[in-house]
Amino acid sequence: MKIRAKLTILLLVYVGVFVTLLVLYSKMEHRRLDMIFRAEATERINSFRNMLQVMEASLEAYAYDYTYWDEMVSFILTGSQVWAKNNIDPSLQTYKANAAWVYNEEGLLVYSTSNIADKSFTSLPVPPGMIERLFAKSRFCHFFIMTPLGPMEIRGATVHSSSDRERRSSPAGYFFVGRMWDRGYLSNLSRLTATEIKMCEQPSGKPDLDLNLRKGTIIFHKTLNDWRGNPLACLEVQSRSNIAAILLSASRQTLLVLLFYAVVLFMILSVALVVWVNVPLDAISQALATEDVTPIKVLTKTSGEFGNIAALICKFFEQRRELMLEINERRRAEEALGMSEYKFSKTFHANPSPMAVFSRYDGHILDVNSSFLSTFGYSREEVIGYSLIKLNIVPTPIRVAVKKMLRSQDTIHNMELEVSTRTGHKRTFLFSAEKIDAGEDKLLLAVANDITERKQAEESLRNKIKELEETYKKLQDTQTKLVQSEKMAALGRFASGVAHEVKNPLAVILGGLEYISAKMPHLNPEVKEAMVKMREAIMRADITVKDLLTFAKPSKLVTEIIHPNLLVNDTISFAELFKHKSDTANITIRRELTSSDIYVAVDRNQMQQALFNILLNAIEALSMSGEIVVKTYPSEGILPLFSQNVISVCVIEISDNGPGISKDDIAKLFEPFFTTKRDQKGTGLGLAIVKSIVERHKGLIKVESELGKGTVVRIMLPVMPQYKGGASEKNTGN
Repeated sequence: MKIRAKLTILLLVYVGVFVTLLVLYSKMEHRRLDMIFRAEATERINSFRNMLQVMEASLEAYAYDYTYWDEMVSFILTGSQVWAKNNIDPSLQTYKANAAWVYNEEGLLVYSTSNIADKSFTSLPVPPGMIERLFAKSRFCHFFIMTPLGPMEIRGATVHSSSDRERRSSPAGYFFVGRMWDRGYLSNLSRLTATEIKMCEQPSGKPDLDLNLRKGTIIFHKTLNDWRGNPLACLEVQSRSNIAAILLSASRQTLLVLLFYAVVLFMILSVALVVWVNVPLDAISQALATEDVTPIKVLTKTSGEFGNIAALICKFFEQRRELMLEINERRRAEEALGMSEYKFSKTFHANPSPMAVFSRYDGHILDVNSSFLSTFGYSREEVIGYSLIKLNIVPTPIRVAVKKMLRSQDTIHNMELEVSTRTGHKRTFLFSAEKIDAGEDKLLLAVANDITERKQAEESLRNKIKELEETYKKLQDTQTKLVQSEKMAALGRFASGVAHEVKNPLAVILGGLEYISAKMPHLNPEVKEAMVKMREAIMRADITVKDLLTFAKPSKLVTEIIHPNLLVNDTISFAELFKHKSDTANITIRRELTSSDIYVAVDRNQMQQALFNILLNAIEALSMSGEIVVKTYPSEGILPLFSQNVISVCVIEISDNGPGISKDDIAKLFEPFFTTKRDQKGTGLGLAIVKSIVERHKGLIKVESELGKGTVVRIMLPVMPQYKGGASEKNTGN
């Protein structure tokens, strides 16, 4: 059988199978839609019944709430019409009821009420003897009665006292309530349940549930039974389902689309078989018969079995020519590769910079040039097959960093590395590398430029620049000190001349004041006060002149070896006298003196003058009250005027909890004539003289202060080594 006949039979089988599948799909889809529709019908019915129970709940609650009530029991016994009108009649509107009936335990009507004008609602259409039978099985009953206005729903319950919620005692009476199921009630129920409701007789021969999938209608019935349990009327409820119509329409459209695609697919397959099978077969047959590949040239450009067959036929006719061309091309490629390898080898080995080829798999060295061997001091046999880590050329952290870089990039350019030669010398290189793929081999070509000498030259240049900067800074400091020294010398000469010119007139004026006071003891009080102020002004001027003379021409040091506690105690005793004669009596001076056996070589008078000046500044800074702490303790430090090395020093520390000094003022504290006393009490020479005295003793003075936290002044003096006392008094008490 020819292949064309076989393909035709295959198409017919395909059509038969597809038609069978469409029929099966149609039946399964119809069954699925029917199941969905029935599930929706069940949901609609349940929803209707739930809504009906909600609407009936108020009437049921009415019958339940009013039947376990002591007042209702009393009413049945007394028959009070006033109580009934005040309690039962208003409750009809509350519970949306239309009528209520009260019977005694014998089944006789006690009271009835209705909000309907029809007189037929005065009593229930139930024989008196049957009322008790209604509650034979349950304390509640539910039935319908037919009225001229339509069916009425009746709810009844037995009456008991309030304490008998379980209704176990004998009924004291019976209570019935009713609600009309008229058009308004049914219309409201229809609106709430989205259905169409109509009252009808009990259908004969029709099922309780009628489903029509094509129309999308759901019809079911509810029977209304009378007090005997017999059918009294019937509600026919009809609901429409849009989902059923939508699903049915979608199913039909799907079936039509499948049928359409089946026809189109059949036509496409037919055309494809003609184009893809018949035409290529004819061309291949013609080519084989004529040994001419022209008819199948087009087929060789297509992918598939016929394209492969056509390509094989073409190769069959041209195999020798193509084979020769391939041999010639391979020979030329091998010659070009050999030349390229020769050029690379010559360049690689002739390069003056160290070069190496590594395996990217394990980092082993595959080849190196002569410069690499001479630079690092190895022979070729010692490096081939080893890694740079095993040769101790590159440390592990550097290799890890290089591997991390090569994971994200193919090349590394001028990465600065410090590596070791065979002799252990450290050299600095600019490392560059590039990935190379040689077939299946993954290689890394690396080259390193030695910049050790350049780095050393740069480091030397940086050191020279640093030395020049330090020298320049020292030169500036020396120049500043020289200028300051010249200024201080000029100031000293000026102060010496002015002091002698001012001191003599001051002495004459003071002598005149003393003479007037002696000759005229009974002067006017105002004149006496003026003379006292003049005397104080002359004394302040005299102190200023003495400070100028001290600053301009310091006296010669007369040193003695003394314990620092003795200096501090004498100075504090003098300061205490000053403190109690002024307005600073609330200032406390606390001592924290060392018990160490340390001694210093000082001029006692000048060092006490310096300490007193610092204490006086602290007292004036505290104003009315505060605390001053004076400490002595041994320490270690550098005194530039004594030694450039760390030596043992004695620290005299005076601190207060006053207002503190700003950073700008601290930088100027030791300048002559600078003062922080804004009320012009001081001359500004005190701390300058203190610093001069300390530096003449080869010591160092430091001031630390912060606004609002007080000031600390430390005087550091060199300790006399290997001295155990005997030349002066030692006082270690507080």
